[in-house]
Amino acid sequence: MNERQKARQAPVKRILISQLGLSLVLGLSLLAFDQIGALSIVLGGLICLLPNAYFAWRLFAVRGARSSRDIAKAFYKGEAGKLLITIVLFALVFSMVKPLNVLALFAGFVAVQMMNWIVPLVWRGPSTGS
Repeated sequence: MNERQKARQAPVKRILISQLGLSLVLGLSLLAFDQIGALSIVLGGLICLLPNAYFAWRLFAVRGARSSRDIAKAFYKGEAGKLLITIVLFALVFSMVKPLNVLALFAGFVAVQMMNWIVPLVWRGPSTGS
């Protein structure tokens, strides 16, 4: 992998690491007050994080693609997989985790999803000079 590819992946890695960190911090901060809520908020964060990681993996699997068709195909496959994984994870959590704090689950999901917008605004690295 060359330096240019690493530079493109760096912001995505920062977002994914920030999403994981936020999930854990929220869960740990709630643990002393509400164990069910803490578990639910971490699960909500992971339901957001894992599909995002899959999407990033699919998108960066297309290396050196010169064809916009190949890039678009990878994008759409990644997005479809991300949506499917999100649905499956929500279904698994709702069916297997009892008791569950639904409000905390969705709060964790939304908070982690917001990191997609917050991290690029706050955590600016050196310009890659594209």
